[in-house]
Amino acid sequence: IIGIYPLFRDKQETGALLVLKDRTASVQMAEQLTGTNHVIEALRANTHEFKNELHIISGLLQLGETSQALAMIEDNGSLQNSGSAILNQIENKTIAALLLGKQNRAKELDIDLILQKDSHLPAHNPFLHTKEEITIIGNLIENAFEAIGNDASVRNINVFLSCTEEGITISVDDTGSGMTPEQIEKIRAGRFTTKGEGHGNGLKMIQEIVRRKQGYLEIESEPGEGTSFTVSITSQAKEAHA
Repeated sequence: IIGIYPLFRDKQETGALLVLKDRTASVQMAEQLTGTNHVIEALRANTHEFKNELHIISGLLQLGETSQALAMIEDNGSLQNSGSAILNQIENKTIAALLLGKQNRAKELDIDLILQKDSHLPAHNPFLHTKEEITIIGNLIENAFEAIGNDASVRNINVFLSCTEEGITISVDDTGSGMTPEQIEKIRAGRFTTKGEGHGNGLKMIQEIVRRKQGYLEIESEPGEGTSFTVSITSQAKEAHA
């Protein structure tokens, strides 16, 4: 990406300054800011999971293992029912697709990602735009994946989404490594990440949305017991922002 800026001397244009920026870095930052990366990853996970299952069923049929192939098809039907439950609870189809993709990604990581049965999210709400919902939900789930890692014996993530006339609540609980009070304070100050230098932008973007909407970010955690992140945007905050 090139920016061109004219140079003047005594009101006469004498040349130009060219500023070259790495397009890849700019695109990556734009995807983070809009949440596009989470949607793309979700779609890739859905496609990858579907192709894997088709290849396995095809292989079983070629080997003459029709009973196993039928069993897998029936099992796939139960997975579709799980997807139908998400579609019934989440009317915003972009968010539903995001959750389905994260579920498939969780399956690859041997993690059980569950959308709580009492969750509900309308197609639109006055508290958050879809892009903001993607940024919050996508980053909280990715942080939960990171927290669970490869060593946790219990590998669960619970997601709760709720929207009423009073406000919207997004909560993600994991059974990962947990955090100390000092680490939580560093997160609130925007100075903590488990992903190395140059990472950790996800939580910062969530905090920026919460500040802009005058909402709340609650963090509950115990080392070795897991972590719960809850974002709440209330009608009072919406009115104050307006």
